[in-house]
Amino acid sequence: MSPENTPAPASPQTETVEKTKASGPKTLVIAFVLMLVAALCFALGAGAMWLYNRQAENRAEETDASSDSDEDGTEDSDAIETPDANELDEESEDSEEETLTEYEGDYLSASLPEGWTIVEYLDGTGTDMLTTGVAYFGLTGVELIAPSGTPVFTLEAVYGVGGPDGCNEYYEFSDSSAAYYNDIVAVSAESGIVPTVVPIADGDYVEYEFFERTVRRSGSTLYWDYSDGDAFFNAACGINFRFMAIDPLNYIAGGVAMSAYQFTISPLATEAELETMDTILESMVAYE
Repeated sequence: MSPENTPAPASPQTETVEKTKASGPKTLVIAFVLMLVAALCFALGAGAMWLYNRQAENRAEETDASSDSDEDGTEDSDAIETPDANELDEESEDSEEETLTEYEGDYLSASLPEGWTIVEYLDGTGTDMLTTGVAYFGLTGVELIAPSGTPVFTLEAVYGVGGPDGCNEYYEFSDSSAAYYNDIVAVSAESGIVPTVVPIADGDYVEYEFFERTVRRSGSTLYWDYSDGDAFFNAACGINFRFMAIDPLNYIAGGVAMSAYQFTISPLATEAELETMDTILESMVAYE
């Protein structure tokens, strides 16, 4: 082959162009993929940022709502409402009223809480304080019985029973009369008795009306006003301490109307039973 027919060698520029043409499509694909990845990352980042901002806004709204509720005193409709003390007291009072039943006996009526009972004894029964050989008619005994079965309070008709007029003990209240005390001392002296003064402090007793008589209870002891009707409380003493004339109640002894009863409070009664006893005694009403 002659030098004239030998092809000339390709120039470096021509080879570079050919390589560039060959690698062009691959470069475009890579660039496109990178753009997609970048767009996807941007979209995910934007979505995450939007979600974070939304949650932050919700938390802020809940905080504002809670703050507003605390300021204006309102609560959500789903919140549990706690009744105030007055509502609880009213509900308690209503509950107590609902459990009361009206006792209507032969001679008296009373309001009784659940489980409490009253027993009336007639014609000489229910008492050991009557002399024999006499005919008795009417109410001669009453028992007030607690749910525990304890006869907390009893009344017994009294007839033909006596005793000395003197008092071994004089029960002194802050509103007792000095003149009454002097009378007790004088009467007791006739029997050679010097009364021991037993003070009952204010606040150590409860007071109420029992069959039109003012009575005061301190512990399991019941005092009644011997001179009822004046501004003083003069507690009965001596034989009159437990013997009370209850005019609205009466019985017939030997053809004579009587109203003398002995009252007794059980030493076994609890303080709760004694407090309930007070309300029952105060509610008692004798039939006309």
